[in-house]
Amino acid sequence: MKQSQMLLIIVFVISHLFATENKETKEKQIIFQRPQFNFNQWFFFISPFWGEVTNFNQIPIRVFQSTQNDNLKIHSGNKNFSGKGKGIGLEFMAIKENWQILYVHFSFPMYPNSDQIQILDYWQQVQTKVTGNVFLMKYTFYKNNQIQPFIGFSHFQGSGPHDYSIVNNFSLYSVSTQNWIHFPKVDVKVYVEDPNPQLGVSFKLPIQNWKFDTTYSYGFERVNTDLKTTIGEIKNNFEDLSFGLYDFSDPTKWILPLNLTIRKKYFSHRLGVSIFMDYRRFISLKITLRRDLTFARWVSNTVISLILSKNFGFNVFYEFSERSVGTIRYWLIGPTFVFQL
Repeated sequence: MKQSQMLLIIVFVISHLFATENKETKEKQIIFQRPQFNFNQWFFFISPFWGEVTNFNQIPIRVFQSTQNDNLKIHSGNKNFSGKGKGIGLEFMAIKENWQILYVHFSFPMYPNSDQIQILDYWQQVQTKVTGNVFLMKYTFYKNNQIQPFIGFSHFQGSGPHDYSIVNNFSLYSVSTQNWIHFPKVDVKVYVEDPNPQLGVSFKLPIQNWKFDTTYSYGFERVNTDLKTTIGEIKNNFEDLSFGLYDFSDPTKWILPLNLTIRKKYFSHRLGVSIFMDYRRFISLKITLRRDLTFARWVSNTVISLILSKNFGFNVFYEFSERSVGTIRYWLIGPTFVFQL
């Protein structure tokens, strides 16, 4: 083969490789081009998710013993529950210019729960269910300004009971009488409602779409706790407990069945801050902290969003929340479907 022919073949191969590389580069640019949204129109996010919850509940218990003189003796104490369970839910969000609307439903079905007194785990059988709904509406003034005041309203409510626990072989130490009380079965249902109007100011930071928010709210938390028990019995000390075995032959040691509702309402001042950071609307991070000034409780959550295309992405959510009935933390992950009208 002549030298000139060889040179032509080499030039052709090299030019073909460069052409292929340029084509692949253009295709990659098209694939990884950041999604473009029209914020003058409504656009919607729908996110089914899966995750895990860990709860730490403390329920006040007051039960009554009928004495020989037909008087009532009160046994009281606090019962602690803790455990983990997996569940599912759905998030819906709509945004247009100054408006933001959010709805979340989550459900963690009955899962094993363990009492904080570990020795009781071998006898006590605790099942807990956690469910809830979150609604949020927010309106922002002067959307294009560096400083943007806003008003909002959020509402949390358990769908049915927020926390529902069933305890077999329930045991509790009464701090009021220094006795142990024992029940074959106890049902505890906790209903929570938390409306929360809020005022705030958003500050645009000189980095892409970054923002820093401060909020103030004054709201209340309404908690109704339903307690239902079978007939129980009193024991003088822990050694007398016969788990799974009951002796109701002595009426003076009976604990009367209980079926009552404890109603409480907590008003409080709340301050919150949050920061939103993103990179080319492709990946974003939002961190929120809220402090209950009246009862010294914290709520914190983190949201990580990854938008892979104009219509699809992923969300990861984590929250730690202190409430009057206990502490709950959970994480959620799932795909996000985006569309506009």
